[in-house]
Amino acid sequence: MKFHTLAYSLLLLPVLVAPAVAAQYAQPPAAAPAGPPGGKEAPDTPLAKDMHKIGAAIKKLRLQIKDSVSNESSLGLVAEIRAAAVAASTETPAFAADQPPEKRADFVADFQSDMKEFIGKVDALAAALKANDNAAAVDGLKALIAAEKEGHKEFRKPRPQ
Repeated sequence: MKFHTLAYSLLLLPVLVAPAVAAQYAQPPAAAPAGPPGGKEAPDTPLAKDMHKIGAAIKKLRLQIKDSVSNESSLGLVAEIRAAAVAASTETPAFAADQPPEKRADFVADFQSDMKEFIGKVDALAAALKANDNAAAVDGLKALIAAEKEGHKEFRKPRPQ
């Protein structure tokens, strides 16, 4: 009888001790990365916040622009883009501070002019959606995305390498 008790005790010992040993050597959970997902920095200026709103709305719009059933929702997103673009057109890019003083005013004026052209493209996109011309709306969205990329090349402060 004593042999069976000893044998069962030895068999149960690893089952009882294993959780305590595992907890002792467990790695602490990794801390969540600071800031938004994707490693991007959080917007910290009014212009960056407006540009973030534009980018987020464009991402959503890309998913539904082809579907005419979603045109009301798409028009809402286009309205968000337009409102953020209008607000952004009155801001000064942070990269302006890095421009030579004699070119800074022209840099800001060029930025504001580009934003007005961007707003015109947003209005054309809205008109296409209102007319239920989703093929033209897709082309309008492509034009917006191209204008966004070109504007970022010219007016966004280069990221450190």
